[in-house]
Amino acid sequence: MARSGHSACLTSGRHRVHQLQTQELMKNENLELNNYLPEWTLGKMMEKRVIFTAIARAARLFAPKVNQGQWKKRKQMYKTWLFNNKRKKERRDMIKYGRRWTPRMVIYQQK
Repeated sequence: MARSGHSACLTSGRHRVHQLQTQELMKNENLELNNYLPEWTLGKMMEKRVIFTAIARAARLFAPKVNQGQWKKRKQMYKTWLFNNKRKKERRDMIKYGRRWTPRMVIYQQK
């Protein structure tokens, strides 16, 4: 007998891994996210929630019709896209990672 809430099918004991189906953003959604990208990158931490709400509302006009659960996933895709496409930190020159020369080190090197 199967317990309530469980399926009657017996499996070999292995659980199936739930694979997320990733959908790509539509071209119009990408353009809309690109428009808001400078505002997102310059916004402070406390302002980001308000900014993201505005971005999601604007992008929803171009998104396909989805139910509430799918919309949450879509918003997470937007947030991931924004974090992945924000301005990257400029890397320092490799010479800057070296040790600074002090007069004492120069004297020891000359000897």
